[in-house]
Amino acid sequence: MNLLQRLFGGNKKELKAPANEQRMMGESKVCTMEKIYRTDVGLSDWKAAIESCFAPPYYDHVPLYDLYDNAFLDDVVFSALETRFNGSIAENFALYDKSGKLIEDKTEILQKQWFLELMYAIVETKAWGYTTVQFWYDDFFKNNEFTKFRKIPRQNINPKRRVYLENPYADFVGETLDNFPLTLEFGKSDANYDTLGLLIRPAKRVMYKNFTVSDWAKYNEKYGTPYRYVKTSAKDKKPYYALLDNFGRNGFGAFDENDELGALNAGTTSNMETFKGFIDFCDTQATKSLVGQTSTMEEKAFVGSAEDQERKLDWWGEADMKFIEYQINGKVLPFLAKLGRAYQGIDKYKFEFEFFHDKKNKKETTPQPTKTPDQNLSLKNECCDDDYPFGKA
Repeated sequence: MNLLQRLFGGNKKELKAPANEQRMMGESKVCTMEKIYRTDVGLSDWKAAIESCFAPPYYDHVPLYDLYDNAFLDDVVFSALETRFNGSIAENFALYDKSGKLIEDKTEILQKQWFLELMYAIVETKAWGYTTVQFWYDDFFKNNEFTKFRKIPRQNINPKRRVYLENPYADFVGETLDNFPLTLEFGKSDANYDTLGLLIRPAKRVMYKNFTVSDWAKYNEKYGTPYRYVKTSAKDKKPYYALLDNFGRNGFGAFDENDELGALNAGTTSNMETFKGFIDFCDTQATKSLVGQTSTMEEKAFVGSAEDQERKLDWWGEADMKFIEYQINGKVLPFLAKLGRAYQGIDKYKFEFEFFHDKKNKKETTPQPTKTPDQNLSLKNECCDDDYPFGKA
């Protein structure tokens, strides 16, 4: 007899414990169904998505990127990333030679819309972990210059194996990226926790938040609308049902002299505060993992705390700008130089944000303080009287 038969109507004699088995009172051998919580299921999906990135032979990143897409749709996550990344690419940049001289003509070539979008594609690699872009001449090339590029959907790229998957939800075997010309890859292909991107942390919080918002909406739908009732001695209750059903739409009603119409509101708001408190917690933790603090994302914050945390955001922004510089100087400029045309010899110059260039020049040109003759004077014993003995030997 199988387990289901034992649990649901099987031979009762077979459910008896063996005679030689001593059991304490209250023990049971019947299997019970444990309640499944959505948060547990969501956390399991999050862990499984991470583990699949490390599991040979396919190193599947698709489940993780799906979670990232869901996290990026969250208002707080989107706002934090946009605040951080746009602050980096908004800085002015230029190309300089080895002597620090500005190369205006080559700089002007890069001051185009497509290059601004490329910088954003580069810096968002820190959130997603990996980004692949592709250029080509047809329709993307005008007057010997590029006008745009194509960012390949991340689900279609397996960064560990460097293959393109036509159908990422069905295919495991794809074509190597080496067969695609004019392709640039940003981010490390090594599968480890440092290369999975910043979204790995807020993705979990967003799942919890979405579950809580759904429960809060159901709670408000059920208890937010006052419960309407009529006290009446009339035998025919059908007209009153129609009256209560249209209570929110009609501004009138017909009652007997002794009828009483009322509404019951929710007696407490503690349940709503529970929902709101957990949502605020998820937002706070997600913001901390993306910009290192919360004050710059809040409408109200203490002045001192806000200024301190804005400085921290500036540090993150400077680190992002350095990341952009390294990627452009190490990959983009050599790539463009190989294409020739308007980009001939562009790799001889250095891409640098004016923020760092001016900061470096200011440090180099700032005169060092020199000692004046007055600073070299020493205190002699004979200059001090008895009231100030500290000058005496």
